[in-house]
Amino acid sequence: GSSDIFVLSAADEERVVPIILSQATGSIKFVVKDIATLLPIGGASVQLQVDGEKHGSCTTSDGRCAIDSADAGKEFTARIIAPGYAVLSSESFAVSAEATLEKTFFLVPSSLANQTRVFLTQVTDEQDNDVTANEVLGKAGYYNFKIVASFPLSTERQGVFVRVGDLQNAAEEKTVLTSVDYSPSEIAQSIIAKGTSYKETLDASTDLLSSPESGAEFKWAYVEYDGLVGSAELSAKVFVKPTAKQQDDQVKVYYRAWTRIAGVFDRSPLDDVLSTNERSQGRDSLYAKSNAKTYGVSDGKYYCNPSGTACVAISFSTLNNPIGIPSPFKSTLGERFRINYEVRSFAPIEASQAFVRIASPEQLLRFGAFDGQGNLVRTTDYDARILLGSRGPTFSGSLEAEGIAPAALARLQVEFGDARGPIFTTADPFAIIEGKGRLLITELSPSTFETGKKKDLRIRILSGTQIPITNARISLEENDDSVDGAPFAGEPPAPIVGDNSEDNGLDGYYKISKIRTKSPGVFTLRVRRDGYAETTEELTSTTTEFLSFTPDEGIEAECKGTQTTIENILDTSLDVIATVGPGET
Repeated sequence: GSSDIFVLSAADEERVVPIILSQATGSIKFVVKDIATLLPIGGASVQLQVDGEKHGSCTTSDGRCAIDSADAGKEFTARIIAPGYAVLSSESFAVSAEATLEKTFFLVPSSLANQTRVFLTQVTDEQDNDVTANEVLGKAGYYNFKIVASFPLSTERQGVFVRVGDLQNAAEEKTVLTSVDYSPSEIAQSIIAKGTSYKETLDASTDLLSSPESGAEFKWAYVEYDGLVGSAELSAKVFVKPTAKQQDDQVKVYYRAWTRIAGVFDRSPLDDVLSTNERSQGRDSLYAKSNAKTYGVSDGKYYCNPSGTACVAISFSTLNNPIGIPSPFKSTLGERFRINYEVRSFAPIEASQAFVRIASPEQLLRFGAFDGQGNLVRTTDYDARILLGSRGPTFSGSLEAEGIAPAALARLQVEFGDARGPIFTTADPFAIIEGKGRLLITELSPSTFETGKKKDLRIRILSGTQIPITNARISLEENDDSVDGAPFAGEPPAPIVGDNSEDNGLDGYYKISKIRTKSPGVFTLRVRRDGYAETTEELTSTTTEFLSFTPDEGIEAECKGTQTTIENILDTSLDVIATVGPGET
């Protein structure tokens, strides 16, 4: 906010200056569709209301309209009126400051409006993505099931019912209800009932008394109205438990609507057993027939421990693509990206000591020093431990990273825990690092070999980012050039492949044992590894003494049949001139 201009004099010890603060606002975009055809409805009036008072409106064109300056943080309902359709009173909603909220409403045509009808109009995930047409829903996720009911005129009571699963108790189910949002209480004096058990007997009193504690999960709920005209909207938040199994479990949501006048019930869908009665043949009205929507269960984006007490979601993002990308994530060697984590704890934890640890077991990823909120992280190059603080039971953040070596499988080890130790660990997420790395021969001894003598060759190989290369392929090769000679006479030593053992890749060190050249010349040390450009080094074979004498050279012997043997130790033919003469006297 701001004040008017004012002058502060030296005589003023203090002065009260009024500052006018403006109400923060946000934008709301509306979409209005026909519930039967899903086509957009033009000319529909969308009225924002607070406690029944109008707070703005817009009229749809091609099914869309918007209100740009709605008070932020205020609980609104919408009343939607369109020619040829039943009036709809929506659930409550709010928009955040400087944000845009999108709401979709479904209207019932007047031709259907004088009937009791119920529709499941939309299923959305936590990011408000429409997943109605999906075949599966992910475990550990929350989903909103939006139900619209229309009621005929001149009925006394109206109601909408929703239930999950086929078991008798919420505690046994893999899917539960966590909340129900509906047209507010000032409309038609609505009341709500919830229950944690559902046993389908003649007497529903036990189930009706099984109300959940505040904030607890439940199995069924219904909203009942007194004299509501038109349509009502209900959103049921469904939670798929982390223990749900992909092959064994399903998400089942049942829903129905009813009206009553003079003790006669009209239901959607029709119930052949109850007909228009409240009770019949051992069945109470609470257990009337319902429509059903069924989904399979997938692992979704969360990795969860077997007991279902904790789940972790990992995604990746870049500056050019800030939307979270699931594993596997492709990145270029040396490119900076973010590892985004979301942790959900479903059991009590010591939140002040909660932490996430992210590591690169093969040291293929290097981490930055700050998380997504700019907090300092305790980190090494390949291991980051982030203290989450006490804001649980859901935690989220991000960590900067870069690929430092090419890899088809750069795994992430993710651990969540508290002061008692690790609660959950997974090594399933991974990145694919593309590009060609550099190989560096940082130590090499010797570089010159003497013909005929055996020597060990010792080498150390690092990546361009100074990471030890533990699985290089190393070969000694003769050059295809007569000038360089053939130091191994066409039979160089067999190549070696590192296996991260001592003298064979551990910390980048290698040894090729007992190398023996057979003639002078030049040969090549060649180092290869997948994902890296190969590197080479030239080595030399020399000779100083290549003739051996038996007896020793220069021996004095009598000329009485003494034999001297001269041997060429090279694999090359040589002409040798030997001189025999008298010794000194």
